[in-house]
Amino acid sequence: MTDRNSSLIRPKAIEEHSLCSQDYLIPTDAISLAWEQLNKALRRRTGGLIVWGQWRIGKSSAIKYLQKVAESQYPGLRSAILDGETKLYISERDFFADLCKELKISTSGSSGECKRRAVDTMIKKGGMNAKRLFLLFIDEPHKWTDLQINWVCEVYDKLERVNVRLITVMVGQRTLMRARDAYIERGNGVVIDRLMRQVIEFSGVRDVEELKVVLGGYDTITEADSDWPFTRFFFPVAYASGFRLRESAGVIWDAFMQAIADHGEVTECPIPMKHLTLLVEAIFEDYHGNDATDFIIHKAFAKELIEEVSFSLYLDTLAGRSREAGDD
Repeated sequence: MTDRNSSLIRPKAIEEHSLCSQDYLIPTDAISLAWEQLNKALRRRTGGLIVWGQWRIGKSSAIKYLQKVAESQYPGLRSAILDGETKLYISERDFFADLCKELKISTSGSSGECKRRAVDTMIKKGGMNAKRLFLLFIDEPHKWTDLQINWVCEVYDKLERVNVRLITVMVGQRTLMRARDAYIERGNGVVIDRLMRQVIEFSGVRDVEELKVVLGGYDTITEADSDWPFTRFFFPVAYASGFRLRESAGVIWDAFMQAIADHGEVTECPIPMKHLTLLVEAIFEDYHGNDATDFIIHKAFAKELIEEVSFSLYLDTLAGRSREAGDD
């Protein structure tokens, strides 16, 4: 077997690749901006970030990426992710039991016991890094009431007494911004200062240059145990012949823009990361059998892929939300 032939043999089965289980992270310009602001907050020990944007644009994936980068850049930094959930009955015990669960400690006992256990754990973890920080991500806190927000403020205060700074990153949709506006109008400086100090608008892919950055990630990132970039793994022959997903950015961008124009009701729409990653995953998982020296992504293929990932349904939903907002 020649060296060239051996370089075309994948190191493992297709289904074993992390892309097939969606267990990977791709950086975007929006995530880079969010990290820049979070890094500043961590460095200065001034927390209270809100990251908001439309649904399906990759905010939940951004949380995982920011968490990973923060813990790698700040040795000893510990973090947790708390989900904002809509509940018919709001219980202090359930709230702190959920927090204990995310901290990977016992959830037994009364509300007071769960609260003390959670606070003590966060204090201990906060003492593990030089800046005495604990990082808490809250996903979709717009589903909460004032009670849950105030409980987070209480945790903030208890950590502050022993010089551990709670840095929160709230991630949600426009409703979260409305909640912040309401706190400002009511003069609730405690919540604003502790949890909602800075606002970052998170968007999907806004132009072809940003799309090149995302697609280029697949050409360069590798799994921890491999030196094969994702594009090479799924298309080894095409990759060896010079194919790079980044070079298809123009065709893919034009196909998304044409879909928006054909829809007619949505005039402007950044490409949501959810649909973009589904499109790339479809190319890699479903069409790797087309691997060849002359493999390309052409206009008709890109259009077919956009139909496969139900982008038109996303546009229908956006248009429906716009009509509903106009009726309010």
